[in-house]
Amino acid sequence: MPVEGGGAAGLCAAVHAGLARLLEPFAFLLVRDGCRDGHLARHPAPRPPARRLVWIHAVSVGEAVAARTTIDILRGDGRRFLLTVTTPAARALMARDPAPDVTLGPSPLDLPGTVARFLDHWRPDLLVLIESEIWPLMLLELERRGIPAAIVNARLSARSARRWRWLGSYGRRIFATLDCVLARDVQMAGRYAELGAARVAVAGDIKAAACPLPVEDDWLAELRASPNTRFLWLAASTHEGEEEIVAEAQRLLRQCHAGARLALAPRHPERADHLDAMLRRTGLVVERLSLARVPTASADIWLIDRIGVLGTLFEHVHAAFIGGSLVPLGGHNPFEAIRHGALPVMGPFLEKLGDEAARLRASGALAIIADADELADHVARVFQRGHAGEAVECERRALAAMRAGKHALVARELEPLLSGDSEREPPLSDNSEREPLLSDDDERDTGR
Repeated sequence: MPVEGGGAAGLCAAVHAGLARLLEPFAFLLVRDGCRDGHLARHPAPRPPARRLVWIHAVSVGEAVAARTTIDILRGDGRRFLLTVTTPAARALMARDPAPDVTLGPSPLDLPGTVARFLDHWRPDLLVLIESEIWPLMLLELERRGIPAAIVNARLSARSARRWRWLGSYGRRIFATLDCVLARDVQMAGRYAELGAARVAVAGDIKAAACPLPVEDDWLAELRASPNTRFLWLAASTHEGEEEIVAEAQRLLRQCHAGARLALAPRHPERADHLDAMLRRTGLVVERLSLARVPTASADIWLIDRIGVLGTLFEHVHAAFIGGSLVPLGGHNPFEAIRHGALPVMGPFLEKLGDEAARLRASGALAIIADADELADHVARVFQRGHAGEAVECERRALAAMRAGKHALVARELEPLLSGDSEREPPLSDNSEREPLLSDDDERDTGR
C-alpha cells in the first residue's frame, strides 16, 4: 500500500506502514478471542449491489446507537450501508434488529494488506467514523483512492490530543485526511482543528437525536401490572466498581421502601455470571431476567443478562442510574433514559457528555451523585413523587422537537461527500493556515 507525502510526515508514514507490514502475519495473535473469527482477512459476504455504499464504523454499543442514527439520516437514494463494529456486544445488538439496507460486516485491523483487501472487496463511497476512531493507514489509503472520510459525534480526550500533537507533522498529516468532522462541542472541535482537520463543525451529540429504543409492549404491560415492579429502578450500562455502589444503594432503599427493587443491566452482559456470584455473597437475593420475566416479591436485584431490552425498562421505571460515571470512563448516554421519561442519575465522571452535562443538570433533567447514600436519596425522592419530574418531561419534548433540525445539519455536512460536490482539502503542512472553525450558535445543540 503506497504512502504518499514528503518530509517528516511522509517518512513517519512510510516507517509506520513498514512496521505494520512486518506485524501483519501475526495480526490474528493480537486481537481478542471474541473478534478472532477469520473475518478480518476474508470477506464471505458480497458487496451490496448499490450505486452508493456508505461504510460506518462504531466501536461498541454506545457508538452503535450514533451509527444507527447516522444511517437513518443518510438513508435513501438507493444507498446501502456497511456497518462494522469492534465489540461482540455491539455486534450482537446490531444483529438483533437488522435492516434490509444494512450489512453487518467485519472490522479490519489497521494493517496495509488487511486495509487493501477490505477496500478492494467492499469499495465504499464514504467512510463515517463514530466518535474517536482514528486509523492512520486506513485514512491514508482512503485518501489515496479518493474515498472521503468523516467523523460524526467526534470527541478527543485531552490525553489523546497530546499524543497526536507529539507526533508532529505526521499527526497533522493524518487529521488532514478527514473531509468532515462533526464535533460534539466547541472544545472537541478545537482539538480536531488544532491537529489539522480542515473542515470542522459543531453538531452537538447526535445521540440526542436518536429515536427511542424499541419497546416490547406485551412485556411492558406485564411490568406495569405486577406489584413487584411498582418501585423498580434501573442501573444501566454499569461497569466494575459501580455494581457494588448501586447494590448498596438498593440495600439502603429497602430500609424505607420495602418494595424497592433494582434492575441491574451491566454494560457487558457476559459479566452476568460474575455479578450474580458477587451480589449473592453480599446476602442480596438475585434473580435473572433469563429465568424470570418479572421479578418475584423476594428479589432484591433483578439481573438483566440480555441485550436489547433497555427500551422497555427505561419506559417502565422513573429513575435510572447511567453507568460509566462513578468510575473514570466519562459517562454513558443519558438521553435514552430521558427519551423514555426516566430521570437519569449519574456520577461525577461525565467527560464524554461535554457541554450537555452542565446543561442537563442546570435544567433539572440530570441528577449528579457521588456515592450510594446520594443515589438512594435521589431514587427515594422519585419513588415518593411517583414520576421522573417536569424537567425530564420538558427535555423529552425538546429532544423530539430538535431531532429534525439535527438530522438536517448532519445531512447538510455529509451529503456533499456522497454527491461529489465537496473536493478534498490538500493536506496541511506545519505552516498552513486553517479554515475558520464552524461554531455558530444555530448549529449547536446547547441552550435550547
